[in-house]
Amino acid sequence: MDAVNSRQLLEGLDVPVMSVEISLLAALPKAEMAGTAVRDARTDSGRPDPGAALAWEQVAALAAEIDTHLEAA
Repeated sequence: MDAVNSRQLLEGLDVPVMSVEISLLAALPKAEMAGTAVRDARTDSGRPDPGAALAWEQVAALAAEIDTHLEAA
């Protein structure tokens, strides 16, 4: 099941769903394996990962959305 179908299913069941989506970017597991923030992810050759900036933006947006929900609670 893909993200769109999962979102539709959950929303159809009136389950709250965050609006921000995290893409399956290679920068995420690379950063995890290196023990760094995703913004600092590197390719196998040591260059900055081209998806790192987008991944960082998505993670930051999700954190902001979570913070907004916590403040409202």
